[in-house]
Amino acid sequence: SLSNHSLGAHAMFHMSKILQNNVHLETLDLSGNSLGAKGVMAVAEVIRVHPSLRFLYLGNNGVGPEGAWKLSSAFSYTTQLEKIDMEKNQLGEEGASHFSYSMRHHPSLRC
Repeated sequence: SLSNHSLGAHAMFHMSKILQNNVHLETLDLSGNSLGAKGVMAVAEVIRVHPSLRFLYLGNNGVGPEGAWKLSSAFSYTTQLEKIDMEKNQLGEEGASHFSYSMRHHPSLRC
């Protein structure tokens, strides 16, 4: 687990390069890392190259509506994602609508 290490956006950018080479990635727990919208952009790249990713935990990262939009746009690259945890991310109505749209197009996805 990579949770609660206060990685931040800059470290997540570098970490995403390493994660992209892990061909068997099914679960990714990045909860509590202060990623913000910029860090979530790096997570979106990981999602794009890992169609086998099944579980994604991003709680308490300050993602906000912009990060929600960037992240949900990556969901079209995966068919296996079953669960995403986005608790405590200040998504607001705008961010929630981005996830709602993605969930309609990916019926197996749960938040």
